[in-house]
Amino acid sequence: MENIDCSIKDITVVAEEISENTFAEAMQILSCAEKDIILDVKSTKRRLEIAATRLLLKNTFGNDALLLHTEQGAPFIENYSGNISISHSKDKVYIAFSPLHRVGVDIQYWSKSLVRVTSKYLSDREAEAINVSDRQALLKAWTVKEAVYKLLGIKDLSLKSIDTLKDDISTVMHCGTTYQIKIHTITTDDFSLAIAWM
Repeated sequence: MENIDCSIKDITVVAEEISENTFAEAMQILSCAEKDIILDVKSTKRRLEIAATRLLLKNTFGNDALLLHTEQGAPFIENYSGNISISHSKDKVYIAFSPLHRVGVDIQYWSKSLVRVTSKYLSDREAEAINVSDRQALLKAWTVKEAVYKLLGIKDLSLKSIDTLKDDISTVMHCGTTYQIKIHTITTDDFSLAIAWM
């Protein structure tokens, strides 16, 4: 388990490697019910992600931590009054959690598909402001939108309605309501980690 220094008061971000070793370690400490959930998944990649997520939760919140999901699909931990968000990409799983704030987290490694699908996630204003050859800007826009989407949990929320042009705040307009969401990103040419909270 690794702690990520995101320098945000009252929000913690932890990460775990997704690997065969983590899978083996998880299978030694998980309950039979949790093991069954993992073993029922057909995709090896997805099995490894779930095992790494469960291991990270146990290492962070204790062996009794039980991951559940709301009807909307948002993760929560039984008997934990705070909020959590989970993201996987490539070989890592990230969990952001806070006892005080609603949180959303997203990690994305560079992929050329981010350029191909800009029309699906960038607003007209963002498309004018962001150069499609700027990998960092595209990665940041994508991860901020995903983190905000997870935070709000509104199923019909369009990614285009999530503004990413400011560095520390995202404004979202949905059904006559305006949301001001704080954001923090760590972005390189290869990946971006975004944390959203309110």
